[in-house]
Amino acid sequence: MTKVYDTSNPYENYLRVQNNRIVIDGAKFTYDFGPAKQTSVAVFMDGSYQATYGGTNEINVTMDGAAMPFLNRWNIKLKPTFLNTSSFPTDSCTLPSATECNSGICGANCYPDHHKNITRNLEYLRDQLAPLPLYKSSDLFLGVTACKICWQKNGVHNTYILGLSYTTGKQGMVLNNKTRGQMLNVRVIQHELSHIYGCTSDSKAQCTPYKDCIMSGGFDQIKQYDLPSIWCDHCSEEFNRALH
Repeated sequence: MTKVYDTSNPYENYLRVQNNRIVIDGAKFTYDFGPAKQTSVAVFMDGSYQATYGGTNEINVTMDGAAMPFLNRWNIKLKPTFLNTSSFPTDSCTLPSATECNSGICGANCYPDHHKNITRNLEYLRDQLAPLPLYKSSDLFLGVTACKICWQKNGVHNTYILGLSYTTGKQGMVLNNKTRGQMLNVRVIQHELSHIYGCTSDSKAQCTPYKDCIMSGGFDQIKQYDLPSIWCDHCSEEFNRALH
């Protein structure tokens, strides 16, 4: 047996490799994987993200942190490539990035009118960026903004949203900014990528009772990224490594 992970942190389990099998002590399942699965992720940063951070250093560090549990738990090696683009709907808003859209300036309806509506921007990522060479050569796609994004909840404009993705699809959109900080920026990316891999939960009521889970905010206050697992038993059952 070759030990590849060991820690005294109470939030972590003991991960080992035995006979080419990844085993997590205390977990419900074990998985045979073999070599790591290489999955390319095209990351598109809008103008507000570029203005906030400049360059790609911050998103590179953030993606490195977000990718760790996917490798530790599922043997999925996420390989991001970054592209600055100022063509998202968010970039057309005349209001400051930290100011939410309003009906007087941005249009009557949150969706599809508001420039910072996350559904509108996710659809742009899916449909309008598809012709780009980076898009054609990648497996998954992530849009990143620092804007105060909104969404239409029950027909009403609402700003309490941090990310959106197509469950079992290939695209996700997230809010990353300095107000939330790197730890929460990492966690929202992990959450949306988990949706892309089939996890449907968004609350503690849907997750395994008394188990911390990335799908219900269970790791939002834990800054250690190199964890063997961030999924409860229920979400581990839903997670489908073969999707991408």
